[in-house]
Amino acid sequence: MTSMAGIRMIGFGESPLEVAELVDNEHVLGCLKQHGVDTHGKNGEDTERLIGIRTRWWSNQSSTEHALAAARRAIEDAKKRSETFSTDQLRLVHSGGSSPDHLFPAAACQIQGTLGIPSTTCEARDISLACASWLDALILAANRMRCQGYRYGLITAGESIGTRLNAPTSLSYTLWGDGGGAVVLEYDPEGEEGYGWLADRAVSDGQYAHWTLSIGLGTHPDHRNIKQPDASMLDHGKDIHRYVIRTVSALIKDLLVDTGLDGETPYLVPHNSNLGMIRQIGKRIGLSPERVLSRIVERGNTSSASIPITLAHFADKGQFKRGDLLILAAFGGGMSTDIVLYRWP
Repeated sequence: MTSMAGIRMIGFGESPLEVAELVDNEHVLGCLKQHGVDTHGKNGEDTERLIGIRTRWWSNQSSTEHALAAARRAIEDAKKRSETFSTDQLRLVHSGGSSPDHLFPAAACQIQGTLGIPSTTCEARDISLACASWLDALILAANRMRCQGYRYGLITAGESIGTRLNAPTSLSYTLWGDGGGAVVLEYDPEGEEGYGWLADRAVSDGQYAHWTLSIGLGTHPDHRNIKQPDASMLDHGKDIHRYVIRTVSALIKDLLVDTGLDGETPYLVPHNSNLGMIRQIGKRIGLSPERVLSRIVERGNTSSASIPITLAHFADKGQFKRGDLLILAAFGGGMSTDIVLYRWP
């Protein structure tokens, strides 16, 4: 756990949603049937009941395009919320995720160059922790900004997992969606005590790394005969489900106790994996379903982009009030888990 006094989020953005590209469950199940996949008689209502997804966005844009669009919106939002912020003051750009356009160069470097952020004063890097990538990038950014004295940083993620890593070979095809989300961070050592970033924790358990091996993506010889990369994890879906509920809820409880915040009623902003799963995590830490915020019903599982997409949506709606406690919780391949406690300023 690390004290991060003076770190706060000042800009939020997501890539503009093309409503015409939202795909409902009946369409997805129809695609599976066309490819000869047994859908076990399930219809769209069954899919929504089982995993909490009604629609997902299958986009024509690339992951980097999603990340860049979200970054631009977050920057514009930061300019409205802060009188001192400007793009050329950014000293850090982080990106990454599950579905990069290229293994190299880093998407963060491409985004930095496209936005014209000064190369002599800015560091850029991608983080690769599957669905935990964005929140891990946020934690690393907060630490780098505090240690180096950087005033502003940009953390963005774009995912095209729904269209690029989603082979129509199993019911996992129903899970994945595309999108991008971003946040602008500010570090002000003179900032108001007790607001903004309160604490964080990151853990990984590599003994379960084999649960989330990508299929057909990477340089391993086993990928040679695979026609389309696939994000399916059906062989270990139940293992992942049990592990996440147990591990994430326990880590959150421990962090709340360690910080003396276990008596509050926070909002949980989790990775949008499965509606039942994240509500079960909420239940284990004493939260009603209304305190568990997500966009999974409309957007599906957008991997690492899901938390910034959720933040942008609810920040724009004015959901968060001064003093609200937020728990950001990401979990992804590795198995890796990241938790951030944040007090809305």
